[in-house]
Amino acid sequence: MVTPSGATLSMLLLAGRLRRMGIPTIVLVHRDGQSKEKWSGVLRETVGPWKRLADEYGLPCYTVDSPVLGKGAAVSQQQAAEVRESAQHWRAAIESLGIVAVHTNDASMHWTWGEICAALGLRQIWHERGLFRHRHAGGFLARANPVIAISDYVK
Repeated sequence: MVTPSGATLSMLLLAGRLRRMGIPTIVLVHRDGQSKEKWSGVLRETVGPWKRLADEYGLPCYTVDSPVLGKGAAVSQQQAAEVRESAQHWRAAIESLGIVAVHTNDASMHWTWGEICAALGLRQIWHERGLFRHRHAGGFLARANPVIAISDYVK
């Protein structure tokens, strides 16, 4: 069973509400726990615990097995290059699903999707709940449009 983080619960609540308001919203997952390959590049419906979690909020959920940049670990240039290269695999999925913007609210997703969105010319909506401390934070923030801060602490 997946134990969702606070960022995950926040995302699911927001996405579920937007969907109920008539705004087409889906969940995209890089790896769903059932992934057999590190990087398949194939769009598929998510299975396993992430699928059940998205279902609880009335959200469709899709996976493209692909690399992710983590929150705290040192990331090599090779890892970042792999994520940028994976953008081409995401391109077909994003186009087939009609995605026009990606919302992120977690450090690893800001970084990972920032790379993908920049490579694809896709809008990234950066939603920050806490102080984002990263050596590349300025560059990440400059790429996002818009940046949503939910407290004066973040500003």
